[in-house]
Amino acid sequence: NAIGELKNHGITEDMKEGARLAFENGCHIDMCSDAYHKHLRSLVEEGVFTIQQLDSAVMDVLRLKERLGLFEDPYHGCSSEKAEEVCLSPKHREISRKAAADCAVLLKNEGIFPLSKELKRIALIGPFADEHSIIGYWACCADDQDSITVRQGVEAKLPDAQIISVPGCGGCLKDKSRGGFDAAVEVAKQADAVILCLGEPQSYSGEGNSRSDLGLPGVQMELAREVFAVNPNTAVVLFNGRPLAIPALDALAPAILEMWFPGTEGGNAVADLLFGDVNPSGKLTMSFPYGVGQCPIYYNHPMTGRPKPAQKDQICIGNISGYIDMGNLPLYSFGHGLSYSNFVYEELTVDTDELTIDSAIQVTVTVHNDSPVAGKETVQLYMR
Repeated sequence: NAIGELKNHGITEDMKEGARLAFENGCHIDMCSDAYHKHLRSLVEEGVFTIQQLDSAVMDVLRLKERLGLFEDPYHGCSSEKAEEVCLSPKHREISRKAAADCAVLLKNEGIFPLSKELKRIALIGPFADEHSIIGYWACCADDQDSITVRQGVEAKLPDAQIISVPGCGGCLKDKSRGGFDAAVEVAKQADAVILCLGEPQSYSGEGNSRSDLGLPGVQMELAREVFAVNPNTAVVLFNGRPLAIPALDALAPAILEMWFPGTEGGNAVADLLFGDVNPSGKLTMSFPYGVGQCPIYYNHPMTGRPKPAQKDQICIGNISGYIDMGNLPLYSFGHGLSYSNFVYEELTVDTDELTIDSAIQVTVTVHNDSPVAGKETVQLYMR
């Protein structure tokens, strides 16, 4: 829609002028705006362009299609028959399940995960506990009903356990009702363990969907407080497309698993991770701030002569660089991600203490898994 939006950018008076400018500057394809469809004929009839110029542009596009083989195979290998064969096939679902588990990030774990498969009564609470719409905003042609919910995933994992699911509240910003709190609290009281599924609706992500506040939408945090008050054996699973500012939730929850929007097999991937059939290995690609005022958080900010102490919970007032109401460091930094394994880093060596523009430094470290749980680790090196 770039040509159609030239008017909105203040470049042209209307779409017709946008079509003229784009065409005379060599843009031969107009996607979505219909500017050429609506106005090129009249521009030729008015003598702004000749039919020969139009023919030349069309020929460029036809030659491109010919090189791509689109005359012989217009849909480039796609067909309704092939779609029936591969879409949602067992092989593709298996790949989707693995991808969802590999992308998940274990933010926090104080001995809760992995959950025991011997649990007899499990409460799934929260607006995303039995929600199909966890595929992701840009899965445009996907059918949410094809996705596996957390409830379905846990039920398949533990067929003999009693699984009770209640939403407790809605997941949207406008959802302020506490009408489901009592049912959620009652279920939590009776459960051996609670899996609290919180986050954002998938429609909150994608282009044009920024938020000025990064907390949990609606009354989800209030629901979490009431659930933790009656059952401390509660773990949190997050569904969201952006980092959230969740210091209050982090203070309450002994375990937090970040799933993002995990796709069609999301519920099965959650169950695989929660019950230890898959070992979390994902690392954060974005920092989770304490508060939205810390954003943007990035690695190469200018140095300061008056740095704030590094402790992230230290509050200082005075003539130093930092916040007076929170630490400088984020809640969870870029690259953070836990595992059910215990990876030990030892014997870090640097082969030289000098670096010139023509030389290199070799850094060596020994990493081993000091646990009986097989796992995968991404070794990260940061320097300045």
